[in-house]
Amino acid sequence: MVFRQARRIRRAGGLTRGSAARSRQESAVDWCAAAAEGAMAKAARELVEKAGVDIDKLVEMLVRNAAVELTTHYYYTILRVNLIGLEGEGLKEITADARVEDRNHFEALVPRIYELGGKLPASKIDRAASGTKLKALHNAG
Repeated sequence: MVFRQARRIRRAGGLTRGSAARSRQESAVDWCAAAAEGAMAKAARELVEKAGVDIDKLVEMLVRNAAVELTTHYYYTILRVNLIGLEGEGLKEITADARVEDRNHFEALVPRIYELGGKLPASKIDRAASGTKLKALHNAG
């Protein structure tokens, strides 16, 4: 229902005049989208909780896995660029396949992380800081 409302507001956007009206409609669309994402995240979290899974730990593991997949994709990209010669051409195909596979894994993980109410770190610094906090919590317990 929220998506239908958002679509109606978007469609109506072309019919209205004035930047103030468009601004109100855009903010309404943003609100509807945020409400829908929040509702989906809440439903996904409830479903996983009912299964008896620790959601915070699951999200942490998914974020770590996504970071590994993205890092591996990056390394394969660099490796593929640097492969030269006759032997390098054959390895380029293998590397390209592995690179695509890692990217697909990353792209499959990201929506699930957000569905569960998690988010990806904004930078390596954020990732390192969250890892330090987790280690401190683990050592304290």
